Amino acid sequence: MTSPARNRLHAALPLLAVSVLPLIIAFAFVLRIGFAPMQGLDFDIGTNQGWAKSAVELGLARSYREQVGGTMLPNYPPFSMMIFGLTGHVYKTFVSPAFDASLPAYRLMIKLPAILADLALCMLLGWIVAKMRGRKAGWLAAGIVALHPAIVYESAVWGQTDSIFTLFLVASIAALAWERTALAAALFTLAFLTKAQTAALLPLFGVWYLIRPQRMLWGLAGSAVVLFVVLLPFALGGAIPDIWHVYSGSVGYYPVISSAAYNFWWSLLADSSWSRHDTELLFGIITFRAAGYLLFIAAVGSALLILARRMLQPLTHRQALPILFLLAALSSFAFFLLLTEMHERYLFPFVALALPVAFLGRREAWIYTLVSGLFFMNLLGYLPIGFIDRGLYGAFSALDVFFASMQVFLFAHLLGVVWSYRAVPGKKGWEWRGWVRKMRA
Repeated sequence: MTSPARNRLHAALPLLAVSVLPLIIAFAFVLRIGFAPMQGLDFDIGTNQGWAKSAVELGLARSYREQVGGTMLPNYPPFSMMIFGLTGHVYKTFVSPAFDASLPAYRLMIKLPAILADLALCMLLGWIVAKMRGRKAGWLAAGIVALHPAIVYESAVWGQTDSIFTLFLVASIAALAWERTALAAALFTLAFLTKAQTAALLPLFGVWYLIRPQRMLWGLAGSAVVLFVVLLPFALGGAIPDIWHVYSGSVGYYPVISSAAYNFWWSLLADSSWSRHDTELLFGIITFRAAGYLLFIAAVGSALLILARRMLQPLTHRQALPILFLLAALSSFAFFLLLTEMHERYLFPFVALALPVAFLGRREAWIYTLVSGLFFMNLLGYLPIGFIDRGLYGAFSALDVFFASMQVFLFAHLLGVVWSYRAVPGKKGWEWRGWVRKMRA
């Protein structure tokens, strides 16, 4: 390359660096808007639309006790209802003052908060991975979120909202890595006020505060501020007992062993796990629900014990990020795989929390890729998108059991990543059995 051409290339590189991430975000948005008019799951979308309309017409607090149009009473936490209410107000103000829920624009509008959360996840995970592995790795991470079929399918096609609380979870883990304890607690509390599945990461946060008790007051302060701001309008409307009922009734709301989740229990019981109650006794000794709790505690507890010693030491954010996201990914995976009453969607947080882990080495990248692919197939097994996936499951009746068994196998490998982990004292690096991946100084 001639010198003038090389100089022009070098001059263009900063502009290219600035424009790559916006291009990824723009493409992610266009892709999702293209899929958003699809029908998705009518029951879920119709319920969300009903909650949004009731929040507008009846108010947030009253909508927990009464719904317009016969929509089921909310079983979602208060911040989710605030998001639905805000969506409803925007729709009524800018699209349909008469609040005509039959317009196609309302289907798009009700999917929009999750789509916007997807875009925020692109930026946040791209930034986190860039801090760990460099700018190009960050762009790749943002691109993976932009194109991830399970993420696109859930938010833009199905119309679910899991990306919203997952965004808060990812941000809370990043805040922990930077020792922003109050912010981390505030974001975690916001996630918990959005979806109760946030409880999957309670052991991680509990151990973090046990290791750093001097920061517990900051964490309590951050949580208290969020609780006060979010719960105040519901408290003024007398809806706190209704919100408490949402949380206390979340266990046992769908008391089946597995609700279409291709997890450990599905690998053993197949379709019958959808019709059997998790209060039945396993081997006549212990309920399936209690057995799931014990398995979850054993898996997550062993991982926390192994890495807690490393977390006791002072850590830079580049040292803390791999540990925290590895534990968060394992916890979210164990939550889906080992507990009962799981839905097919409940593995969604893993695809975001495990993405930084995928950049630690080849083994971790393969685990992430395969688990993500199997999760997407699980979604298609419940809500098919076309004749190919329908035909696939129709032709191979045991395909769901095979996928569930593969998830168990991959979880064992991820657990092995944790168990084989050894920190290298005095070195700016991480040693994994089989590979050495040094973080940039």
